[in-house]
Amino acid sequence: MTDWNAISDAEFRKEVRQFFEAEYPEELRHLPHRPKFAEIEHWHRKLHAKGWVAPAWPAEFGGMGLNAANRHSPSGLPLDFKIA
Repeated sequence: MTDWNAISDAEFRKEVRQFFEAEYPEELRHLPHRPKFAEIEHWHRKLHAKGWVAPAWPAEFGGMGLNAANRHSPSGLPLDFKIA
């Protein structure tokens, strides 16, 4: 299991970019509507498996286990995955 608190912001952004490039379903890109959960459930499960659905939750409950210092960016704003 990855210790998300031990990696740098740059390493985390790289991990997120690589994951999205490899795993984000083509059919969900550029949807002309807001998808229903049934349409994105398979994607949600992949995010959940990595703990990315609830970053602040403890890892034993399905989150990333981020400590308070890592729940925000260095600017003090909420965590931004910076993948766009």
